[in-house]
Amino acid sequence: MVSNDPDFDQGRISTVRRTFCLFLVFDFGLVVLIWLIFAIGNKKGGFPELERQVKKYTIKDSLFDVVLVSAARVTFMLLAYALFRLRHWWMIAFCTLGSCVFLIYKVVFAGSTHPMDYIVLLSSFILAWIETWFLDFKVLPQERKLEQRKIVAETFQSLFLEIEDLITPHSELDKSTSPIDREYKRLGKEAFDACWQLLNTDDWSIEKENKENGDVVFARKDPKFGKIFKGQGIMDISAEALRSDVFDKVEEAISWNATQEECKILRVIDCQTKITYDKSTEALGGAVASRDFVNVRHIQKKGKYHISAGKTTTHPAAPPRKDTIRGENKPGCYAMMTLDNEPNKCLFIWIVNVDLKGWIPQYLIDQAMAGKILDFLSSLRKHVEDIRQV
Repeated sequence: MVSNDPDFDQGRISTVRRTFCLFLVFDFGLVVLIWLIFAIGNKKGGFPELERQVKKYTIKDSLFDVVLVSAARVTFMLLAYALFRLRHWWMIAFCTLGSCVFLIYKVVFAGSTHPMDYIVLLSSFILAWIETWFLDFKVLPQERKLEQRKIVAETFQSLFLEIEDLITPHSELDKSTSPIDREYKRLGKEAFDACWQLLNTDDWSIEKENKENGDVVFARKDPKFGKIFKGQGIMDISAEALRSDVFDKVEEAISWNATQEECKILRVIDCQTKITYDKSTEALGGAVASRDFVNVRHIQKKGKYHISAGKTTTHPAAPPRKDTIRGENKPGCYAMMTLDNEPNKCLFIWIVNVDLKGWIPQYLIDQAMAGKILDFLSSLRKHVEDIRQV
């Protein structure tokens, strides 16, 4: 249901395992390509040399055996990990051990006089160990986590539906007292407390800024949550006026928020807690695809701040979509505070703490997040102008 990998949820091969299988094919293709380059570039060169290495094979004068070993290794592992979807390391251990023993024997006992021989041998050796590392440290652990998330989510959904069935419109027991709702409220308050600490933390460094309007994006490394972003800007409206528009009219946000493609309220728990679904727009010209999120939100005024804090949760009304990667929001918030000397202006803050999932380089994520935050602040600024003109 909600393991963050729709293919895995539906019984198909997981994304990380599919990447591993593609790398296996790349392994064989690279070894063959290097062998062909070596054979054609040899003194004799061309197809006669290829024919000699195949038809007049000797372990000392031919590298065709390295190609065959690579083909055998890749074939066995594709059968085990793609066709039969084996969830154990024994097959890759057997294949890697066999490949390494043969390659070492060929180097030590067969000997070689051409530097290109060692390039082919080293390539095959290194690729075999990269595959072993990738399976043992990436594929198998991640699939175990996906399986655990799936079990927890299915249990959570089953319990949710059972409680929903028990609570009828004529029940004297209010839904807000149900265990599911209490858990949602606990998660929302947990996100709020984490965001309150972040709002009162000073060790932020500037990541990006818009010098035209003064909007700034800060960042900090948190030992618990990783890299966190904070965007802030001065808006020409009081915090009280902006609060009702941003916090209460969630589903209208797509009319002015350039960073959102879809937004809806899935469930209102109480006046402070609600479950929402959001889908972001693409970033960096499509290099970072859109993501969707299911969040529990807690709204509260504390000190001078009006805060809407949230984090990722699950809800049966919003299962993962096949065409969209489900992201994970760690504790983040919108916060606004009226300026002391200017009651018609407020400081608006957006703390973003998100795991986009997928296979995206971190530097692209950083660029995308900083740009998204500035885009959002610009959209909000235009929306504030529209509010003031009404």
